Amino acid sequence: MGLAWTVNSIRITAGTWQLCPQTQYRGACRTITTSTPMIRPMAGLPVQSIRPLGWMGPGAPGDNASLRGMAAEFYPAPARNGMRVLACTRGSATAACSAATADNFCIAMGYRGSARQSMETVRQRVYLADTLCTRTGY
Repeated sequence: MGLAWTVNSIRITAGTWQLCPQTQYRGACRTITTSTPMIRPMAGLPVQSIRPLGWMGPGAPGDNASLRGMAAEFYPAPARNGMRVLACTRGSATAACSAATADNFCIAMGYRGSARQSMETVRQRVYLADTLCTRTGY
């Protein structure tokens, strides 16, 4: 970062951050998870690099990338509004619940339903994965 001043406090709105006294995340780095009015033992020391550790929001990000065919579309990581789709919004993620969620996702994407879907656990949350939406019978 090359700051011309020292860092004595930090405000964290989400996530976990790593502050390091040297560039390239080197030196005696400090991990911060909450706003800290006086950073010790780094108080008065330069912070030359900082980075987030892991995803900082309530869910996993997703860009809804897909592979589209003539009558079907494959979504490796289904997403809505930039966030991954949870496999089940109520209770535990069961196969039946994830199938219903995948059907709803596919219908919202303009298909008749989901021909296949899987579940993926990311940071203790279960998301839809490898979902095949189809316009033909399923």
